[in-house]
Amino acid sequence: MNQNILDKLINVNEKRILKRSFFWNMIASILNGFTSAIFLFFITRFCGLNEAGIFSIASAIAYQCISLGNFGTRGVHASDVKEEFSFCDYFYVRIFSYLLLLMMLLYYAFGSGYSLDKSLVILSYGLFKSIDVIEDLYHGEYHRRMRLDIAAILLTFRYIISIVCFIVIVLFTDDMFIASIISFVLSLLIFIFTNKNVIHYFYNKKYKFSFGNFKKLLYVLIPVVLTTYIKMYINNSPKYAIDACLGNIDQAYFNVLYMPVFVIGLMCDIIFRPYIPLFSNSWNTRDFREFKTLLFRQIFVIIGITVAVILGGYIIGLTLLELIYGVQLHQFMISFMLLLIGGGLNTLYSYLTVVMTVIRSQKKMAFVNIIVFAVCLIIMNPLVRKYEIFGATLISVTLNLIAVILSSIIVLYDYFKYKKMQK
Repeated sequence: MNQNILDKLINVNEKRILKRSFFWNMIASILNGFTSAIFLFFITRFCGLNEAGIFSIASAIAYQCISLGNFGTRGVHASDVKEEFSFCDYFYVRIFSYLLLLMMLLYYAFGSGYSLDKSLVILSYGLFKSIDVIEDLYHGEYHRRMRLDIAAILLTFRYIISIVCFIVIVLFTDDMFIASIISFVLSLLIFIFTNKNVIHYFYNKKYKFSFGNFKKLLYVLIPVVLTTYIKMYINNSPKYAIDACLGNIDQAYFNVLYMPVFVIGLMCDIIFRPYIPLFSNSWNTRDFREFKTLLFRQIFVIIGITVAVILGGYIIGLTLLELIYGVQLHQFMISFMLLLIGGGLNTLYSYLTVVMTVIRSQKKMAFVNIIVFAVCLIIMNPLVRKYEIFGATLISVTLNLIAVILSSIIVLYDYFKYKKMQK
C-alpha cells in the first residue's frame, strides 16, 4: 500500500476517530448485512428460484463455518484493553480455528448427500466468505487499539470490489461456483494488499508461539465459540429444517422473507460496535452507573428499531420484497411478522451475548446456548414437516425468546452480584 495512503489512513486527529469509526463501520456493516440480499436478488432474477434456494443453504453453511472460524475472538480481542493476550496469541488461535473451518466446510459440502454441483457451490462460497475470518483477526487488533475506523475502511474497500466481482461473473456465466472461486481469490489478494503494512503500526514484534498462552486463550474462548457456533446453528435451524424436509424453492421463499430481519441486527450493530471498548472499560473500572447507562440505552435502541421495522414490514414490507425479487409473497404475511419479531429477539440476544463476554460470563453463556440448542434439535424438523414455512418461523421466535429470557437472568444476576461485592 502506498505510504501516503497509509499516513492518511493512520494519522488522524483523535477527535475525528470516533466519528470516522461510526461512519465507516456503518458502511461496512451495511455492505456485510446486505451482501446476501444483493446476491440473492441477482441469483433469483437471473438464475431462477431453484438456484436461489441452493445459494440460500450455501450462505447459511458459510456463516455457520465462519462462526467456528472466528472462534468467538472478536468480542474478547476488542475488549482485551489490558492486553492480557498479545496479537501473536490471537494469531495462532486463529490459524487453529481456520483449519477447523476448512474441515467443517468440507464435511458440509461433501458429507451431506448433496449433488456434486450443489456441493461445489457450498464449498466455493464458503471459501469466499472465509476471508472474513482471516481479516477479522487483524481488524480485532485495530479495534482494540481504538482504531475501528481503519478496520471498517479496509473492510469496506474489500467488500465493494468482491461484491461487484461476484455479481458481474454471475451475470455473464450464470454459474455461482465460478463466481465464488474468482471472488475468493480476488478477496484474498485485496486482504493481503490492504493489511500487510497496516498491522505493523500496531504490532511489529516476532510471531513467537507460546503454548501456555495458546492454551490459556483457548480456555477463555471455548465457551464463547460454543456460544457463537450454537447461536449460528439456532439462527440457521429453520433453513436446515427446510433443506432436510422441503426443497430448494421453499428455501428460496424463506430466505427472501428472512432478508429484512438483517436490518434490525445491522442497525443495532452499527450503533453498538464502536462502544465495545468503552463498555469494557466501564466494567473493568467498576463504573456501574456508566455500565448500566450503556446497557439499557442499547436495549431501548434495539426495541425501538424492532418496532419500527415491524410496522414498516406490515405496511409495505411484502410489497417491496415482491417488487425486488419478483416472487409472490402475500400468502406469507403472518410468517413474515413472526420472523421480524424473532429478528428483534435475536438481536437482543446477540447484544446480551456481547455483554456476557465483557463481564466474562462465558461459561454461563455456553450453558444458555446448550439448553436452547437441545430445544432446537427437538422441535426444528417436526415443525417444518407439519407447518412448512410457517413452522420455520415458529422455530425462530421460540428459540430466540428462550435465549433472551435466560441471558437476561444471567446478566442481571452477575451485575447485582459484582455491584454488591464493591460495597
